Amino acid sequence: MVSDQEIEKCLDYLRDTAEDYAKWRSAEKYYEKKLKQIEACKFMEEEKGSVEAKRMAARSSEEYVSCLEDYKESCYYAELLLARRTAAQLKISWAQTERKSSIGGY
Repeated sequence: MVSDQEIEKCLDYLRDTAEDYAKWRSAEKYYEKKLKQIEACKFMEEEKGSVEAKRMAARSSEEYVSCLEDYKESCYYAELLLARRTAAQLKISWAQTERKSSIGGY
């Protein structure tokens, strides 16, 4: 049986990580848009070449690669926090189910 203290700890964790989760998710969305912006700017800087050649040049630029690393980091931390928060939510849900079944006699 999950104790009240464990449930409280999970609830505290969810509350305490809400801002960090929002920060990493918003960073992830920001970098998605920034990658597109960098690609478009670098694409336009290329004067010669096919569309695909310009796209490849844009995606291999130092600025694009650096942004891609930042995007990767933001995705990692957002997913990590989501996984931990989901685990806390599942524990709370499990405790609620346990209590309902013990009250109902199932």
